[in-house]
Amino acid sequence: MDYWTECIEIAFEESGIAATKEQIENVAGCVEGAHENYGMAHGHDAIPNPVESRAQEELRELKAEQERQRQWEYSTKPCKECTTTGIVQDGWGRDVTCDNCGGKGRC
Repeated sequence: MDYWTECIEIAFEESGIAATKEQIENVAGCVEGAHENYGMAHGHDAIPNPVESRAQEELRELKAEQERQRQWEYSTKPCKECTTTGIVQDGWGRDVTCDNCGGKGRC
């Protein structure tokens, strides 16, 4: 038996609706067509979920940034002048950017 026809028969039976076999098949055909067009009618087929897509894109970007940071740390050494803070004190005791590492904390 056809899925949609069976669904309509059960719904009609539970609702106490009497219908001929042709009427049930006609309603089942309409419901099947409506189901096939649901995604298009509500934009689900044409428009991806922007929240999910944006979240996936952000996660990809964060993972890539994390990997770049990891590679940078492996390829550099801690700055001996500022002890990895990127800040040193000038002659007046003010915090200034470390000239040795350019404020990055690693050379």
